[in-house]
Amino acid sequence: MKQAYIQTKNKAEHSIEPEEHNETEYASDRMESGTKRMAEETVHQTKKAVNKGAENVKDKVERKIEDRVKKKVQSKAENTAKDTVKNSAERASKNAAKKSAEKSIRATNSAGRKSIRTVEKTSAKTVKQSARSTGKATVKTAQKGTVKTVKTSVKTAEKTSKAAIKTTKQAAKAAEKSAKAAAKAAQKAAKAAQQAAKLAAKAAKAAIQLLIKIIKAIIAAMQKLISAIIAGGWVSLLVILIICMIALLCWSVYGLFASANANNGEYTMHNIITRINNEFNDKITDIKTDNPHDKLVMSGSKAEWREVLAIYAVAYNMTDMHPANPDEVQVVTLDENKEEYIRNLFWEINKIDHRIETYTETEQVEEKQKDGKVKKVNKQVQKKALYITVSHVDLETMMNNKGFTAEQKKMCRQLLSDENNDLWRELLNGVTSSNSDIVLIAQEQLGNVGGKPYWSWYGFSSRVEWCCCFVSWCANECGYIESGTIPKYSVVDDGVVWFKNKDQWLDGSEEPEPGMIIFFDWADDGIDGGGDHTGIVEKVEGGTVYTIEGNSGDKVCENQYSIGNKEILGYGFYSGNNTVATGDTAQQVWTYLKSYGYSDSVAAGIIGNMMRECGGDTLNLDWNIVGHYNGDEFYGLCQWCLRYTPTGFKGSNVKEQCEYLQKTIKSEFANYGGNYNGITYSEFLKSNTRTAAIAFERVYERCGDYSFEDSRRADNAEKAYNRFHK
Repeated sequence: MKQAYIQTKNKAEHSIEPEEHNETEYASDRMESGTKRMAEETVHQTKKAVNKGAENVKDKVERKIEDRVKKKVQSKAENTAKDTVKNSAERASKNAAKKSAEKSIRATNSAGRKSIRTVEKTSAKTVKQSARSTGKATVKTAQKGTVKTVKTSVKTAEKTSKAAIKTTKQAAKAAEKSAKAAAKAAQKAAKAAQQAAKLAAKAAKAAIQLLIKIIKAIIAAMQKLISAIIAGGWVSLLVILIICMIALLCWSVYGLFASANANNGEYTMHNIITRINNEFNDKITDIKTDNPHDKLVMSGSKAEWREVLAIYAVAYNMTDMHPANPDEVQVVTLDENKEEYIRNLFWEINKIDHRIETYTETEQVEEKQKDGKVKKVNKQVQKKALYITVSHVDLETMMNNKGFTAEQKKMCRQLLSDENNDLWRELLNGVTSSNSDIVLIAQEQLGNVGGKPYWSWYGFSSRVEWCCCFVSWCANECGYIESGTIPKYSVVDDGVVWFKNKDQWLDGSEEPEPGMIIFFDWADDGIDGGGDHTGIVEKVEGGTVYTIEGNSGDKVCENQYSIGNKEILGYGFYSGNNTVATGDTAQQVWTYLKSYGYSDSVAAGIIGNMMRECGGDTLNLDWNIVGHYNGDEFYGLCQWCLRYTPTGFKGSNVKEQCEYLQKTIKSEFANYGGNYNGITYSEFLKSNTRTAAIAFERVYERCGDYSFEDSRRADNAEKAYNRFHK
């Protein structure tokens, strides 16, 4: 029993303080070395993330941010390593203690049983010997003494076993408690490391955003500072110092994003891209006009503008292809030479081919018979099909064609990374194909069979059910995917969820508008609320919704449904929620109205009214103006009466006011269309500039003095149209 106690004690001591080179120390060393590697990798990845966006921008702002993040991550990693090593040791000790306790129980039980057997044998032997030598009296005495001794030994063994078991249970509970604490600490350490990594990535992105903001601020202030430089004095010195500090920023490839705010008359990024887009569309129109045809088949797509501009930024800034004048070697500002450079690059990347093919088609024609009667007969007719193919060079090939180095390719890909999506949206905001009309784009695709241009553009290597790919392709041609107005989706339900999450969903029982995205839930497989098909609303007339759908019988064709058809799941509509408008107030309003799908004429008609309400018949709109009349207070772009607007409407900005307009305009036409010959909202959407201005005045503004206001507001609308329509 004593030996069992000593053995248990020794094992317990070893479990608490493990000897060198045992399994505990080995596990601790392994964990410590692994944690060190993790810490080193975290620091390395953090440094890489911080440097990733601005490798060429060597200024104090970036270095301070990087050092701060690096120190914080290193501190986090070191603390994590220490905690993990400590917890590893405790966990190993727990395992060893548990094993020792189990062995102690087995050893103690075995020792107890062995003692009992030994005492029993000794007692029996003693009884026999005593009987032989001393007789019955001795036997009685021996029996009593032996029995008493046996009982005592048994009780002692039982107590020892119970004590050992109790000690073992306590050790197991302690070990379990230690294990839980170790696991909890490990989770905390992992979470801390994850937070440190997120902090590093966030700081790196913030560094890039800060650099862009600095560039934009300099551009906005440059004109005011020039006069101070000319005047001389200490202001000149300050300006020169500021210019020197941001010189590298302006000449880096990230200066491209600052060009969104660089307004040099007609040379803005929006205007340049719009002009080139119009040239692209004009070439396609010329091909159609010069080649009479019975059927048009278009395929392919042009390169995304962000890829064109990324190549432009790197090629113009980082190679020998830029002009010799060093003042021109930056992409922040825009001028005639840079527009020509972007135009040449665009046509170097994109290509339009066409061909004419004849085909035979059976038609029913009326022929006069010998007896004078007219009879319909089948006749083979020769027809012409015009095939127009748009293609573009992929990004990798274009970078190779430009002779980019590995470092320049890396910078180009960095510009196109997802972390810069917000910057791209701001740069390309409002950039669309001509007329920004998804319906016109869809109409040009009528008759396409098989859908290859759409599913191959999406990225599929073989045919798929391509109705979603068709809608996405048309939206991309309008610039709606780049601007975030319409999602790129290949599964119907993904499109439904996107519009619903954006609160841009109209129930299938409602009357839609042209350009909305329609979703169907076919009755064939049971109307279950899931999406089965999608298309584009072409027009709404006489209670009928006309659509253009891809993959309808494996082709692009027009279909029609009654309003409220049970198989129409609903409609996705455009909203300004995803648009970030820039420029003066009139430019912002134009951008938001266009993002809702309004035509140029309708948008101009609305702005023409705002010019009367808050602009003094000019495009210098004051969106924050407050007016008073007959005891009422009026506010904003349309001088809404605050008695009827939502609580807190006073103080709303341009975007919020445009969204309020978009939400209320349809109901106003339903209620007050009689003020202008019973005009409906659908008719308003199709009206020309002057009609749109007058209709909006009488139905929405309801100013009363129509004989004086009609011409004034219509004239204003034409001014707005001439400024913004491209």
